[in-house]
Amino acid sequence: MFTRTELESKTIQELRDLCRRYGLKPTGNAGYKTSYVTSLIAFPAIALNQMKEEE
Repeated sequence: MFTRTELESKTIQELRDLCRRYGLKPTGNAGYKTSYVTSLIAFPAIALNQMKEEE
C-alpha cells in the first residue's frame, strides 16, 4: 500500500478516489485528509485479519 507520508502528500480528491477503489469510507469528517488517511492506513491490517479468519 502506501506510507503515511505518501498518503498525506495526496489531495483530498486523490484520497477519496483511493477509498472508493477499495470500498472504504473515511473515518470521521470527509472534509479532512486525516479521515481518509486513517482508513487507508488501517485497511491492510484489517484485510489480513479477515483473510486469516476465513481459513
